[in-house]
Amino acid sequence: MKNRNAFRGGSYALAISAVVLAILVVVNIFASALPPAATRYDISAAKLYSITSNTKVVVNALDQDVTIYWVVQSGEENQVIENLLSKYDSLSDHITVVKKNPDVYPAFAIAIGNPPLLLPS
Repeated sequence: MKNRNAFRGGSYALAISAVVLAILVVVNIFASALPPAATRYDISAAKLYSITSNTKVVVNALDQDVTIYWVVQSGEENQVIENLLSKYDSLSDHITVVKKNPDVYPAFAIAIGNPPLLLPS
């Protein structure tokens, strides 16, 4: 009788653990589907990796399309810069971020390195 009660209590604990684990898996799946800009938080004291409210005002006031060209070699991307550019890209439909590899587009990289140059977007 004592073993049966212990078995029943252990079964309930196992079932509850399985339900909690299943809920955590589902929450994790939904969280991973969110865009990175929504799931990464700047916890630095000076908010070094955040976009300021002034920048948001300027970006929201854009009435023309702006293309930000990020010239970087494949595999050499800086995660901080990539995160910041994705935040800019998500702020407005007028902002587009284009990554250009100088090994693939050498003429573009040379042209960007010789300002002033206005490129059509």
